[in-house]
Amino acid sequence: MYIRNSEQSKIDFSKYSGDTDRVNLANLNWRFIPLYVMIALVFGFLFFHLFNTQIIEGQEFLLIASRTNQIETRILPPRGLIFDNNGTKLAYNSPSYTIFISPSEIDQDIEQDVINEISLLVNANSDELWEKYSSKVFNSEGKRLYSDRVTIAAGISFEQYIAALTTMDNISGLYIEAEPVRVYTYGDNFAHILGYIGDPTEADVEAGIYPRSQVGKIGIESVYDEELRGKEGLQIKERGIVDGRERIYVPQEEESGNNLYLTIDLEWQNTLAEILDQQIKDVNAFAGAGVIINSDTGEVKAMVSLPSYDNNLFSKGISNSEFSTLLNDPRTPLLNRPIGLQLPPGSIFKVIGATAGLETGVINRNTQIKSDVCMDLPGDIKFCEADGVYLGNLTVERALAKSSNIFFCTVALNLNSYAGGIDTLASYANNYGIGSTTGIDIDGEQDGTMATPELKRNLWNEPWYIGDECNAIIGQGLVTVTPLQMAVVMSTINNGGKVLQPHVLDRIEDQNGNLILEQGTEIVRELDVSSQTFEIIKSGMRDAVKDGTAAGLSNSPGNVIAKTGSADAAEIIQGELHSGAHSWVMGCFDYENENYCFVVMQQWGGRGYQTVPVMKKFINCVYTDFQDGCKSV
Repeated sequence: MYIRNSEQSKIDFSKYSGDTDRVNLANLNWRFIPLYVMIALVFGFLFFHLFNTQIIEGQEFLLIASRTNQIETRILPPRGLIFDNNGTKLAYNSPSYTIFISPSEIDQDIEQDVINEISLLVNANSDELWEKYSSKVFNSEGKRLYSDRVTIAAGISFEQYIAALTTMDNISGLYIEAEPVRVYTYGDNFAHILGYIGDPTEADVEAGIYPRSQVGKIGIESVYDEELRGKEGLQIKERGIVDGRERIYVPQEEESGNNLYLTIDLEWQNTLAEILDQQIKDVNAFAGAGVIINSDTGEVKAMVSLPSYDNNLFSKGISNSEFSTLLNDPRTPLLNRPIGLQLPPGSIFKVIGATAGLETGVINRNTQIKSDVCMDLPGDIKFCEADGVYLGNLTVERALAKSSNIFFCTVALNLNSYAGGIDTLASYANNYGIGSTTGIDIDGEQDGTMATPELKRNLWNEPWYIGDECNAIIGQGLVTVTPLQMAVVMSTINNGGKVLQPHVLDRIEDQNGNLILEQGTEIVRELDVSSQTFEIIKSGMRDAVKDGTAAGLSNSPGNVIAKTGSADAAEIIQGELHSGAHSWVMGCFDYENENYCFVVMQQWGGRGYQTVPVMKKFINCVYTDFQDGCKSV
């Protein structure tokens, strides 16, 4: 057995003591300094990176992780419905499907091919769809800016929806969702009242409206958009990081839009539209408009503009070609004529001249003025009766009944000599509402003009002549009005001097039928005009129906009073000259203890008597409860 010597096995620690061989130890340490420095740098870098990741950037990473696992979705509420005054549905939401593309998700190499495929499915023009899409997504330099979903096709059928799912189900960034489409039950006849909805503008989005919402563009849909649109809800879909389970939270429920009930009566609206449309065809007029309002409340019972358009085209997404057709139609079907068309009113304006003459005292009920076909004005100008008829001695009532130009020109001359002239006439016209909007709750209203020396000077840089005053008092020259303005004038005369603000809204209710707002009668002002003046004017209009220019309304029920008007005018529209007379009739009738006033106009429709049959037939239909054949009188 080998045994190691114990003495030799002992280790001599003395040679490693601190007092031994110091020079050699120092040399050893200096050799490893570079290694120590390198190790220190590595650990320092790792520590800093760990600190930055955990402390400084930790909150940001946590937020990113949260976003990655949460999807927020806006829930669009059902838009409120619109009803007529009897509860008949005029606008509602129909189940439908909408195709969207998310520009941030779709493969840019195939997005135009996808849109081409969509165009085939929905029978639309692919170029128009691409233009619609690209106008939302790209700026003028072609840079991609928009990342939210873009509507490509709305209102598609269930069959089209199934076809789209079959052919394009796996395309990333393409969405097909159930989304209601707005339906307007009676299309053309209510288009100018209801208006239509569409995508929000950039300004709407900046104001906080969700880009995928639908907003009112014109008409009632626009004026009461906030009430109809409701409030969006919010849904959060969350996927658990650990368990992968999907959870859905709804922190904010959507609130359905409120329902609107209008003053418009479906039967009245449709019947007036049908009768006026036929009359326009019969006399070969250019276009027409009609308004009927309750003279004691300002409620609009019917308001027709012809030609019209189908507002369902807009809710489904009108094509460029369809829109271009509407824009380029010389008869301007998009124009809301009762409130937006300004034309000379002709002789229906004489009621304002009668008011000025009677109130200033330049004439009274018994004043007689002789109408001898024509009268001479300064400058060798002859001012004549329409058609050169001889009317003889006339009171103001008979002058209204026979629509005498000479009688009212004489009133204008007397005003000029004794009572302030055109300024006085303009003051009465302005108080009736000429030259300012009525305030109706439909957008696009124009204010018309009252002829004055200042207006003529500003427009034509010409002096004012006495003949201008004669033109003004008979509703010619520079006087322009809208049909609605004259309906308000007629109502003011009928109700004894109250200028009322016309309105189309009757009330607003929530989805449970609770009343939110009820529109009352609003008196804009009361005219400082005697009740006798109004009675004299109405008596003259009663004579017009009995044996005057509105005799076509004789034997009609409802105690009808009326005044006709013809306004000569010429205008070039799209290179074609249109000339002749605009045809007007204005008046009132009563029905079921309510008083209604009307104005009907035909552009280049001939003399005033050629529009009288419209109201003859309409009033007969009202009194026969709209029975078949009521329009045949």
